Amino acid sequence: MPKNSSIPRIAILVDSATGWGRRLIQGVLEHTKRAATPWDLLIEPHGPDESLSLARFKELDGVIARIATKELSEEIAQRQLPAVNVSRIQLPGRSFQRISNDYDSSAKLAVEHFRNRSFQNFAYVGPIHLPHVQEHCNAFARELKAYGKVPHVHSFGSDSSSLPSLDGNSALRDWLTELPKPIAIYTWAFQIGRDLINLCRRSRIQVPHEAAILGGDYDDLLCEACYPPLSGVLVPARQIGIEAAARLNAMMMKKRIPPAPDLLLEAEGIAAHLSTDTLAVDNPQLRDAIRYLRKHACAGIQVDDILQAVPMGRRSLERQFRQYLDSTPAKELRRVRVQRARELLTSTDLSLEQIAEACGFPNYNYLSAVFKQETGIAPGAYRKRAAGL
Repeated sequence: MPKNSSIPRIAILVDSATGWGRRLIQGVLEHTKRAATPWDLLIEPHGPDESLSLARFKELDGVIARIATKELSEEIAQRQLPAVNVSRIQLPGRSFQRISNDYDSSAKLAVEHFRNRSFQNFAYVGPIHLPHVQEHCNAFARELKAYGKVPHVHSFGSDSSSLPSLDGNSALRDWLTELPKPIAIYTWAFQIGRDLINLCRRSRIQVPHEAAILGGDYDDLLCEACYPPLSGVLVPARQIGIEAAARLNAMMMKKRIPPAPDLLLEAEGIAAHLSTDTLAVDNPQLRDAIRYLRKHACAGIQVDDILQAVPMGRRSLERQFRQYLDSTPAKELRRVRVQRARELLTSTDLSLEQIAEACGFPNYNYLSAVFKQETGIAPGAYRKRAAGL
């Protein structure tokens, strides 16, 4: 129970100026509404590079924070506050309950996104001298290794955890120029992706056709405030907030906590924009076939419809799909439909029958079977998990 009043006072220390921080706070609020246990949330505006501190907060009952510095860690420990760490940063000598995003799932989505656009060359940009960024880069490299690929890597920065502007970074500009083209670039943070777009423009590197850029996270405002707009991985910030609030509530109520403190949640998908809207395919006929397939997949088309729209032999179409996409037209139709179903399950209240129809499946049973085969989980369970139920 709260020690100061009937309503717990909870400090939320995250970079609230970013989409990630705002979505996390939204998740905390969702938990308090569902649990019908109001909290007094103490939140101050913070940017991603600002230091976080409890100094201004008195009489606290708990903390949800991006515990990234020794100073904040010691403040929490000295005040003996129950706390949940929502950062992948793990400080030596301190053990907090930790709930954050799963880098492997983000890397899998990134590689799938690039491979669906037929890229053969890959790169990573980030301050990999920082251990948590090195983990992020390593996850990308592991996912690529399964396909026999190795990413080109560019690191930058100092011992500080803040991200410097890359706008005038001549070494990075030279590196971008020398990369094999077309190249698919995955970044640590969305701001790095924005800076890369600007550097590519100054270096006369066309985005996305010569360099497709994908941010390792996503901000719904800032990622669209550059040209071309930046694609990004949708990390599960809202779900992290829900789970962190539930874990903190259990700690404050002195309920039993699961023995494994870390909970890493899978990324939710890709917010695709113009920075990756390309096909690294040098065959115009195949490029037209892929575009037709992806545009009309949810209208229930079949392979014969593709061949009618883009005249070519079935055997040739199958062979070129295997060469460029490591897939077949039928498998690609299924993948596009399942991806659309995933989006509708998480962003709408449509019934499963309505979603099946909207995605080009003949009925709900067929959607359910294909969805479970592709994702390992039934559509209804997927929707509940995304909603934090």
